[in-house]
Amino acid sequence: LGTVSFHWTDAGRLEAYTSDPADQREIMVQFWYPAEPAPGAEPAPWMERLDVAGPAIARYLRLPDFILDHTGLIRTHAYPEAPLAAAEPRYPVILYSHGWNGFRTTNLDEVEALASRGYVVVTIDHTYGAMLTVFPGGRVVLNQPDALPADDIPEAEAQPLREQLVGTYAGDLRFVLDQLERLDRGAVEGPFAGRLDLERVGLFGHSTGGGAVALACSQDPRCRAGVGLDAWLVPVPEAALDAGLAQPFLFLWSEVWSSARNDERFARLIPQLRGDFRSVTIRGTRHYDFTLLPLLSPLAPALGLKGPLAGARVMQIVDDYLTAFFDQSLKGRPTPLCVGPAAGYPEVVYELP
Repeated sequence: LGTVSFHWTDAGRLEAYTSDPADQREIMVQFWYPAEPAPGAEPAPWMERLDVAGPAIARYLRLPDFILDHTGLIRTHAYPEAPLAAAEPRYPVILYSHGWNGFRTTNLDEVEALASRGYVVVTIDHTYGAMLTVFPGGRVVLNQPDALPADDIPEAEAQPLREQLVGTYAGDLRFVLDQLERLDRGAVEGPFAGRLDLERVGLFGHSTGGGAVALACSQDPRCRAGVGLDAWLVPVPEAALDAGLAQPFLFLWSEVWSSARNDERFARLIPQLRGDFRSVTIRGTRHYDFTLLPLLSPLAPALGLKGPLAGARVMQIVDDYLTAFFDQSLKGRPTPLCVGPAAGYPEVVYELP
């Protein structure tokens, strides 16, 4: 695989989470794609600026700052700026949206699984919602805690803040779709001119990112298929839930996470799902099992960060269902995993339809 990063500014949006009213929205995006790396090339690290990221992740997981120093040894399977593989004239594209306090490589196993199956995958740091965003020159922007209202804030004040957050995420997704069109035309410099199949675009996201994917797909027909991993639908405006989704959609749920309010929002959305859709629960999992975070420390189960199902098995199931769903929805390759229960996946329970 290859990888390349871009720093993009959306001149059409002002930044909601800074004090300067003239600030424009800035994000970092990273592409992962089939590649032909040169002999002797060195793979990219899992994260930039681990000196900042490691302690930030540790504190979020309620661990000592030094406990994740070993993650500096993690390397990806992608080589920086490697040439795009010539195997296909154009590659379908999938966008990834992380959850609150996540970052663009939180779900890297899923990203690499998709890229290895012939997709260009674009991951986004949702600035101020991300745990941290590292911009060129070493500028580091940390999570803005006030962007997500505390539990004790009155509901009339809290819901607009939630909707602003998920709307910002969805705005980032739509901006990246605009930039992909410019990349493919050659209007933005990069290795993808004439190589992106923008008639086959999918989106997937975890938690807040899953809600943002649902919102973006309800707004933008360029989204041809979507996946929500424990999608947090509470911040999605009711108008968007009522408008529904026309695309094929897969909702993957952990066994222990969702709240009654999130369940109510999903129940409101279900009658408006007009495309082929599935709702699936994976037994033995918790919310963060959809990410790599529980794998970073053996203390994760004791901290309630993962369920009893082994981490490697969770990765296998999620990667298999993601790739199967997008292969069927974007490449027209039918798969029994998208039909109903499969013998090799007893942990997977089909809830709907």
